[in-house]
Amino acid sequence: MRETALPVAQELGVVFEEVDVDADPETARRYDLEVPVLCVDGVKAFSIRVTPALLRARLAREGR
Repeated sequence: MRETALPVAQELGVVFEEVDVDADPETARRYDLEVPVLCVDGVKAFSIRVTPALLRARLAREGR
């Protein structure tokens, strides 16, 4: 998912932060089988995969 999200984030000038879900037991339990997961403003937006178009549309809805 990083391969899709990072270029879109750079293109739009938004922050991309990668977090190791397994480093925190609560986070690992929350996302369990949904990894990789992509959150926008701390809210799960996508899991497993995302396309550049879907990510751009989601970020646009968030005013990004």
